[in-house]
Amino acid sequence: MKKILVIFSIGFFFVLIGCSQASTEENGSYAMIVIVNHKEYCGTEEKLDASKQQGGEISKILKKTKASEMP
Repeated sequence: MKKILVIFSIGFFFVLIGCSQASTEENGSYAMIVIVNHKEYCGTEEKLDASKQQGGEISKILKKTKASEMP
């Protein structure tokens, strides 16, 4: 009985640790892949330099892909 209680306590401890982590939406990471005229541009920078910043919205994203496949 004591063994089961110890195992249950350890499992509960791990659940508490996992649930107390900050959400990935607030502090998550991202990567971008842009393909223009068959040339690929990749980046993870929070802000791009002035030559690569977005000038205006071209269109909305219509299809999301998995991170492992190229769009």
